[in-house]
Amino acid sequence: KNIVTIVPQWLVASLSKVIRDDDVHSLDIQNYRAVGLEEDVERTFNEALASRDFLEYVWPKSQVDFFIELMRQTLLLSLWNCSKEKYYLVPSLLKNIYQGPRITGACIVFDFSNGFLPKGLFQRLLCLCIEYTSMRNSAAAKQMSKPEVYQNFCSMPFDRDHMMYLEEDSTLQLITVIVQDETQAARTLEIVLSMIRKINCDVMGSGLKWKTLLEDVETGNLVNLVSARESRLSPWFDTIAQEKKNTETIMGTD
Repeated sequence: KNIVTIVPQWLVASLSKVIRDDDVHSLDIQNYRAVGLEEDVERTFNEALASRDFLEYVWPKSQVDFFIELMRQTLLLSLWNCSKEKYYLVPSLLKNIYQGPRITGACIVFDFSNGFLPKGLFQRLLCLCIEYTSMRNSAAAKQMSKPEVYQNFCSMPFDRDHMMYLEEDSTLQLITVIVQDETQAARTLEIVLSMIRKINCDVMGSGLKWKTLLEDVETGNLVNLVSARESRLSPWFDTIAQEKKNTETIMGTD
């Protein structure tokens, strides 16, 4: 909203050097090999992790910071603070589909079936979550579990001792958040819901429509957010467990 582009094609052409479609944009690996960036380009387009050296090669050095900030603001890229070297995660380049075991835990379901789940929404949510994790846990990144990211799934340490899982079902138009530590359920709900609202406001023009459903861990049924709030559905609106967890952390008890 704060950027005016006189030549839109320049912007599109510049971004397509990173966000590329294999069927549309050709890739000459020889050019990257000649300048010692073969591993960087393979990591970028196979693992969706772009190095600063790669970005400085595909973009003019004077414009690199501009494009990084632009992509961060539009939630196309996020800082990846999970290795010794500095990388940027570009979720739209993720190719692998998660086919591992089903993750169990308390579920938050964002249901877009009454409207539509736009392509790229899950990737933007992934950007915000990874950015949150990287910034919040930067000092402890080396001791924390490394996020596992896929085209439709992610597991990440939301805090030092709290794993969170994201899953997209494009067929059913659902995004599911799975929380295994129920003492962190209320906090996770608050943070992820605010992220969805931010994406809707900042990127989607406030045009998204969805229902937020929370799992009743006693019955397994899904309850809409309003009803869950009114009934103080545990663990989503149960502060006792969280306060106990905080007290134990401060006192050093198990």
